[in-house]
Amino acid sequence: MKIDETIYQDLTTTFKHLAPIHAKRWSYLLAHSEKRWRKISPFDVWPSTDTYGEWPTKGLPELVQQMLGSPMATQLVTVLDTFAGHAYRDQLNNVLSIHPLTIKSSGYRIETVLTEGFLSIVPGRLAYLCNHEGGQALWGWEYLAQYCSTSHAERRQK
Repeated sequence: MKIDETIYQDLTTTFKHLAPIHAKRWSYLLAHSEKRWRKISPFDVWPSTDTYGEWPTKGLPELVQQMLGSPMATQLVTVLDTFAGHAYRDQLNNVLSIHPLTIKSSGYRIETVLTEGFLSIVPGRLAYLCNHEGGQALWGWEYLAQYCSTSHAERRQK
């Protein structure tokens, strides 16, 4: 296997829930060389007909801001850049400051762009997808909204 086992496990768990039809093939491709990773395509599971837009169509920047303001921001996430053939782990807030939403007014630094790929934020529950057309999607955003509101309530009680 050419990829770190922890990264592989995070991504395969996410694939099983995000794309059950593609999960077996994508896991197979992931276990091989980076040049095969381009066949793991967010387009195959894009949640909307608008591949250029955001999903959810309203409130994506706000959800990401909630995520960055929550305890999730300190968690390690798994990044798969299928276009450039990179897979690594990093803290959520670092990843989103380097691989930002295209909305530049949100204050993210724009140094490089994740051209196409996935962030497995909570394996099997929450993932960020982007495609080379500029589209972005937050899969499992309902879980994120619930998690953030619960975390906010817990912080207020302390």
